[in-house]
Amino acid sequence: MADAKQRNDDILWGCEAIAAEIGRERSATFHMLSSGALPPARKIGGRWCASRSRLRAWLRGELEAPAAAAERAQA
Repeated sequence: MADAKQRNDDILWGCEAIAAEIGRERSATFHMLSSGALPPARKIGGRWCASRSRLRAWLRGELEAPAAAAERAQA
């Protein structure tokens, strides 16, 4: 039960929550989400969501963007 609660706490739902996590304005965050500049985020049921831990890891440079990973795999 604690694992399920921890997984739910890790998920950020909505542009506002993601914006608060990364310290940006909602409009700037929405632009980043829409343009694909925040690869850890996805749209589910018309709503943006992201894993807090994956988003933080990506911001620290510990995760690479999917496009970069695909390019390395092809090389």
